[in-house]
Amino acid sequence: ESNRLKKSKKTKMKLLKNTVLVMSSLLLFSCSNTSSKSNQSSDALSLVSQAERKNEIVKAFYEYTLSKEGFETAKANGGIIKDSDYLAAKDFNKNDYQIFSLNNSDLTIKVGGSTSVTDVSDAQIRTFISFFKENNSPAFTKDRKGSGTAVSGLETGLYDIAYLSRELDSLEKEKMNTLEGKTSPFCIDAVVPVVNKSNNLESITRKQLALIYGERNYLDTLDNFKNEQSITKFSDIDSSLPSSSISIYTRDSSSGTRECFTEKIGIPGSKKDDKLTSKATVIDTNGDMITSIKNDENGLGYVSLDSISGKDEVKALKLENVEATLESISDGSYLLQRYFNIVTKY
Repeated sequence: ESNRLKKSKKTKMKLLKNTVLVMSSLLLFSCSNTSSKSNQSSDALSLVSQAERKNEIVKAFYEYTLSKEGFETAKANGGIIKDSDYLAAKDFNKNDYQIFSLNNSDLTIKVGGSTSVTDVSDAQIRTFISFFKENNSPAFTKDRKGSGTAVSGLETGLYDIAYLSRELDSLEKEKMNTLEGKTSPFCIDAVVPVVNKSNNLESITRKQLALIYGERNYLDTLDNFKNEQSITKFSDIDSSLPSSSISIYTRDSSSGTRECFTEKIGIPGSKKDDKLTSKATVIDTNGDMITSIKNDENGLGYVSLDSISGKDEVKALKLENVEATLESISDGSYLLQRYFNIVTKY
């Protein structure tokens, strides 16, 4: 009997041990499964958090750009701000935005569009980055290819923030409405005809520029130019100048600077190359235009005033005897001017 009791007790202990092992395994599996689900949930929340933080950063940057502080940065870097725009602007207080207290070093904000806005935009980006704690700011990448790429880049996700150095056309406005995007002018810039520093030419008229840049067959369809001779030499502008042929430079068809320049000298529809003389060399950026004119004593081109402010590489011409200055642009007497526009969505 004693042996039978001992055997029964040993069997019960074995069953209990096995039960404990099974329960432990089930508990471990449950914990592992819960941990896996928790990690998946955490990963999903992390992705949402990135999207939300990026959205808030873009919103803050847009509002900073249109604030008094943003305008002051633009003005300090060549942008011209109308007094009425500055007075209507709000103050920007970084403490109103929770995003500046978070670590956003895992994010990238993609900037594109107009090359003319480079100096103003880069200065605003540098100031904006300074609002974050050290090492907590997002990275800003820049891929500027012209105003014509701004809205399309925003639409495809190539850009988070983009710029145009002109007004939006009707198709771009439709796209921005579809995107429920944000767009606003924020500072004024002028387009300036430029020549090599060795050139003695001081001033030029819009009509002369049209007769230099316009394609002859196209000019003949316009009342203002049909009976006028095309200008091919500097001596055609001023008889005291050399009779050397003008080396004509223009921007590419996606450029807002090109559109502003050609429209305002009297050549509408300038996005199509057939409106311009085939003798013109096409240049991609303001910087390349400056380099080309600097290296060509017979060169004539045009650039954003912002791109040559404070520099002495090329000679800016007066237009209709009016120099492009803060005063002449603000009062409208300098005629080749346009707004810079920012576009984004959040």
